[in-house]
Amino acid sequence: MADDVLRILLVEDNPGDVMSLQRSFRRIAPDAEITVARDAEAAVHELAEAPHGTFGLLLLDINLPRMSGIELLRRLKSESWLSNTPMLLLTTSEAPFDVKTGYASGADGYLVKPFDPQGYDRLVRFLINTWNGDILDDADDYRGIVVAPPAG
Repeated sequence: MADDVLRILLVEDNPGDVMSLQRSFRRIAPDAEITVARDAEAAVHELAEAPHGTFGLLLLDINLPRMSGIELLRRLKSESWLSNTPMLLLTTSEAPFDVKTGYASGADGYLVKPFDPQGYDRLVRFLINTWNGDILDDADDYRGIVVAPPAG
Protein backbone atom coordinates (compact mmCIF):
# COMPACT_ATOMS: atom_id res chain seq x y z
CA MET A 1 0.00 0.00 0.00
CA ALA A 2 1.42 3.34 -1.02
CA ASP A 3 1.43 6.17 1.52
CA ASP A 4 -0.41 8.49 -0.84
CA VAL A 5 -3.38 6.14 -1.29
CA LEU A 6 -6.64 7.66 -0.17
CA ARG A 7 -8.21 5.38 2.44
CA ILE A 8 -11.84 6.14 3.16
CA LEU A 9 -14.14 4.89 5.87
CA LEU A 10 -17.64 5.09 4.43
CA VAL A 11 -20.36 4.88 7.08
CA GLU A 12 -23.48 4.11 5.08
CA ASP A 13 -26.39 1.74 5.63
CA ASN A 14 -27.91 1.97 2.16
CA PRO A 15 -26.47 -0.81 -0.06
CA GLY A 16 -27.41 1.10 -3.23
CA ASP A 17 -25.44 4.17 -2.16
CA VAL A 18 -22.47 2.00 -1.15
CA MET A 19 -22.51 0.24 -4.52
CA SER A 20 -22.82 3.51 -6.46
CA LEU A 21 -19.90 5.11 -4.61
CA GLN A 22 -17.71 2.03 -4.96
CA ARG A 23 -18.46 1.84 -8.68
CA SER A 24 -17.56 5.50 -9.21
CA PHE A 25 -14.36 5.17 -7.20
CA ARG A 26 -13.34 2.12 -9.27
CA ARG A 27 -13.82 4.17 -12.46
CA ILE A 28 -12.26 7.44 -11.32
CA ALA A 29 -9.80 6.60 -8.54
CA PRO A 30 -9.14 2.85 -8.65
CA ASP A 31 -6.31 3.11 -6.11
CA ALA A 32 -8.59 4.54 -3.41
CA GLU A 33 -9.42 2.05 -0.69
CA ILE A 34 -12.92 2.11 0.74
CA THR A 35 -13.91 0.35 3.95
CA VAL A 36 -17.63 0.24 4.62
CA ALA A 37 -19.29 0.36 8.03
CA ARG A 38 -23.07 -0.14 7.97
CA ASP A 39 -23.74 1.81 11.17
CA ALA A 40 -22.07 4.00 13.78
CA GLU A 41 -21.18 1.09 16.05
CA ALA A 42 -19.40 -0.70 13.19
CA ALA A 43 -17.56 2.53 12.35
CA VAL A 44 -16.35 2.97 15.93
CA HIS A 45 -15.20 -0.67 15.94
CA GLU A 46 -13.42 -0.27 12.59
CA LEU A 47 -11.61 2.86 13.79
CA ALA A 48 -10.63 1.22 17.09
CA GLU A 49 -9.21 -1.85 15.32
CA ALA A 50 -7.27 0.01 12.61
CA PRO A 51 -3.95 1.66 13.38
CA HIS A 52 -4.32 5.39 14.05
CA GLY A 53 -4.05 7.35 10.82
CA THR A 54 -5.29 4.50 8.62
CA PHE A 55 -8.15 6.51 7.18
CA GLY A 56 -7.52 9.83 5.48
CA LEU A 57 -11.21 10.62 5.04
CA LEU A 58 -14.46 9.69 6.76
CA LEU A 59 -17.76 9.90 4.86
CA LEU A 60 -20.71 9.76 7.24
CA ASP A 61 -24.34 9.33 6.30
CA ILE A 62 -26.62 11.36 8.58
CA ASN A 63 -29.49 8.87 8.72
CA LEU A 64 -27.99 5.79 10.32
CA PRO A 65 -29.72 3.20 12.50
CA ARG A 66 -29.40 3.55 16.30
CA MET A 67 -26.93 6.49 16.28
CA SER A 68 -27.19 9.29 13.73
CA GLY A 69 -24.27 10.42 11.65
CA ILE A 70 -24.36 13.75 13.50
CA GLU A 71 -23.97 11.98 16.85
CA LEU A 72 -21.18 9.85 15.41
CA LEU A 73 -19.47 12.95 14.04
CA ARG A 74 -19.54 14.63 17.47
CA ARG A 75 -18.16 11.51 19.11
CA LEU A 76 -15.35 11.09 16.59
CA LYS A 77 -14.38 14.78 16.61
CA SER A 78 -13.97 14.56 20.39
CA GLU A 79 -11.23 11.94 19.96
CA SER A 80 -7.91 13.79 19.85
CA TRP A 81 -6.30 11.26 17.50
CA LEU A 82 -9.16 11.69 15.00
CA SER A 83 -9.83 15.40 15.34
CA ASN A 84 -7.70 16.31 12.30
CA THR A 85 -9.14 13.60 10.04
CA PRO A 86 -11.50 15.17 7.50
CA MET A 87 -15.08 14.10 8.18
CA LEU A 88 -17.72 14.84 5.59
CA LEU A 89 -21.44 14.32 5.96
CA LEU A 90 -23.00 12.58 2.97
CA THR A 91 -26.78 12.67 2.93
CA THR A 92 -29.93 13.21 0.91
CA SER A 93 -30.99 16.12 3.12
CA GLU A 94 -30.47 19.70 2.02
CA ALA A 95 -32.58 20.98 4.91
CA PRO A 96 -31.01 24.15 6.36
CA PHE A 97 -31.34 22.74 9.90
CA ASP A 98 -29.36 19.62 8.95
CA VAL A 99 -26.68 21.65 7.16
CA LYS A 100 -26.31 24.07 10.09
CA THR A 101 -26.28 21.24 12.65
CA GLY A 102 -23.74 19.30 10.60
CA TYR A 103 -21.26 22.15 10.38
CA ALA A 104 -21.86 23.16 14.00
CA SER A 105 -21.05 19.57 15.02
CA GLY A 106 -17.67 19.73 13.33
CA ALA A 107 -18.27 18.51 9.79
CA ASP A 108 -15.51 19.49 7.41
CA GLY A 109 -17.95 19.35 4.53
CA TYR A 110 -21.55 18.61 3.68
CA LEU A 111 -22.30 16.65 0.52
CA VAL A 112 -25.66 15.78 -0.97
CA LYS A 113 -26.05 12.30 -2.42
CA PRO A 114 -26.78 12.33 -6.12
CA PHE A 115 -29.54 10.31 -7.71
CA ASP A 116 -27.74 9.02 -10.79
CA PRO A 117 -24.41 7.43 -11.76
CA GLN A 118 -23.12 10.65 -13.35
CA GLY A 119 -23.81 12.47 -10.09
CA TYR A 120 -21.78 9.90 -8.14
CA ASP A 121 -18.95 10.33 -10.65
CA ARG A 122 -19.08 14.12 -10.10
CA LEU A 123 -19.01 13.56 -6.34
CA VAL A 124 -15.98 11.26 -6.55
CA ARG A 125 -14.17 13.67 -8.90
CA PHE A 126 -14.80 16.45 -6.38
CA LEU A 127 -13.43 14.33 -3.52
CA ILE A 128 -10.34 13.29 -5.46
CA ASN A 129 -9.64 16.78 -6.80
CA THR A 130 -9.92 18.40 -3.38
CA TRP A 131 -7.95 15.56 -1.74
CA ASN A 132 -5.14 16.17 -4.24
CA GLY A 133 -5.28 19.91 -3.62
CA ASP A 134 -6.28 20.63 -7.20
CA ILE A 135 -7.89 23.91 -8.03
CA LEU A 136 -11.46 23.34 -9.08
CA ASP A 137 -11.73 24.82 -12.57
CA ASP A 138 -15.47 25.16 -12.52
CA ALA A 139 -17.20 25.17 -9.14
CA ASP A 140 -20.52 24.99 -11.00
CA ASP A 141 -19.63 21.37 -11.81
CA TYR A 142 -20.26 20.56 -8.16
CA ARG A 143 -23.39 22.67 -7.63
CA GLY A 144 -26.05 20.53 -5.99
CA ILE A 145 -23.47 18.21 -4.42
CA VAL A 146 -21.50 20.51 -2.10
CA VAL A 147 -23.45 22.58 0.41
CA ALA A 148 -21.59 25.52 1.95
CA PRO A 149 -21.89 26.34 5.63
CA PRO A 150 -24.66 28.81 6.41
CA ALA A 151 -23.60 32.44 6.63
CA GLY A 152 -23.33 33.99 10.05
